[in-house]
Amino acid sequence: MSSFSKLACIDLERVLVPELWPAIAGRTGIRELFATTREIPDYDALMGQRITLLREHGITLRDVQRILH
Repeated sequence: MSSFSKLACIDLERVLVPELWPAIAGRTGIRELFATTREIPDYDALMGQRITLLREHGITLRDVQRILH
């Protein structure tokens, strides 16, 4: 029997992975993508802003996937 326990830790925003948007903001130069729920507490509004910014700058899903890869 193993002495190790399985444990999952989340931050206060209930996130299991690091925030991806700072990497996207840094690579695209779109400073507004650095915004988080600290600045815009309404998650739907925040995601709407992000999608609008990506569209305005011609950033596609494939571009985002390349950045994160």
